[in-house]
Amino acid sequence: MGAHKLNMMICPHDTAKNPEKWFRFVQYLNHHLTVPVHLSISLDFKDFHDHFRAADIVYANPVDAIALVTGHSFQPLVRPTNLYDEVVFIAHPEVANPTLQSYQGQSVATVEQSAANHLALALL
Repeated sequence: MGAHKLNMMICPHDTAKNPEKWFRFVQYLNHHLTVPVHLSISLDFKDFHDHFRAADIVYANPVDAIALVTGHSFQPLVRPTNLYDEVVFIAHPEVANPTLQSYQGQSVATVEQSAANHLALALL
């Protein structure tokens, strides 16, 4: 049985900056798909997270994407290419000639609730 409509949610970071582009995108989808797409805008992350289960399609930031895949059984459809987050390794000034090999077996500090931290924990 086919869906009567698809409910699309967008990360609040993205709709806050330029909501018009998302309305135009949904218009494009509605023009080219046989199933109508409805755009649900969340004003904040609490509302966004509270309504994940009501969504059929979600454009999410990396942290929420991990939660959707691991906790809500969503399937990734697309991913960005040639876009990278930065990871910085900082060595104490007394470490002579620090390399990635010098981190083997050592403790590493991370920023809690950061995208890189969530991704690393999900992959480990």
